[in-house]
Amino acid sequence: MDDQKKGKNESGSAMIIMIATIAVLSVIGYILGSLISRHQGSIPTNMDSARAFAIAQSGVEYVGKYLEGRADFRTVANPSTKTLGTGTFGTAFSGATTSQITATITGISGTATRRLTVRYQKQGGAILSRGPINPMNNPNGTVVCDATTSCNTATIHTCECTRENVPASVIPDIPVPSPQPPAIPVGGGGCDANSNGTIPAGTYYCSNYRIRNNTDIILPGILAPDRVVTIFCDTFSIENQGTINWNSGALASNLVIIVSNNVTIGQNVNLKAAVYAPSATVTMDNSSTITGMLVGNVVSVSNHYLVNYDPTAGANTPHVSTISALAAAIDWRDI
Repeated sequence: MDDQKKGKNESGSAMIIMIATIAVLSVIGYILGSLISRHQGSIPTNMDSARAFAIAQSGVEYVGKYLEGRADFRTVANPSTKTLGTGTFGTAFSGATTSQITATITGISGTATRRLTVRYQKQGGAILSRGPINPMNNPNGTVVCDATTSCNTATIHTCECTRENVPASVIPDIPVPSPQPPAIPVGGGGCDANSNGTIPAGTYYCSNYRIRNNTDIILPGILAPDRVVTIFCDTFSIENQGTINWNSGALASNLVIIVSNNVTIGQNVNLKAAVYAPSATVTMDNSSTITGMLVGNVVSVSNHYLVNYDPTAGANTPHVSTISALAAAIDWRDI
């Protein structure tokens, strides 16, 4: 009798253990199934997020191209939404100045959205230098970027429209054309100008181009954008009180002076031009004014200098028109 009871008890215990084991395994199976389901559900979201980020990155390059050639970033409208593969990206501009602008680029893929904020800056500027910009003798000077932005000697290294350590790929050397262009004619003052003259439209070469004291050189057809003068030279000097392309209505876009060696700008000099000398030492002396763009290897400015940036400087020539057009991303972040 006792043995029979004992057998029944053991059988009941085994049944309870089996039921409990089945229950535990069922719970574990449910949990594993739920985790697997959640993981599988997150895979498309992660892939969409990665695609959205890649699409937004593609938008960074697109916006850089979109901004090329814009004279004033403050007037740039938002581009339309673009489709890339199965996704899209849109762009919203903010914080614009003449030469800098922030773009919020939103990439969308599936259910995922990724945003990048990118700050763009023109590669052109009032002063561009492969090396440093050197204020000499504690000068008091001004660089005017636009109607609302200007810099002085204290801020010249961080000025919005000055660039130091610019790569040679951005401001490359420009060789003298072959065959070599003719010299500036005597009526235009020649290559050693000591009397006033008018340079006809065209391309010229002078080994050493010199404008002497109190000499005034002008360009013809000053209001016509196709009346362009390009001067190649090994050295360029414009002496005290000299002027070139400074007469009323003169356009900085119509004159470019391309120099392979030294540039010396004397006292009380005035010129409107792109002075392009990326391998040269450029010195700008007291109380001189340039409207346009000044490019050198090392640029030194002295007391009471004034550089008025004109983004159209040299734009009517085929040689430096692309410099001011370029726009580069200088900072970006994933938000």
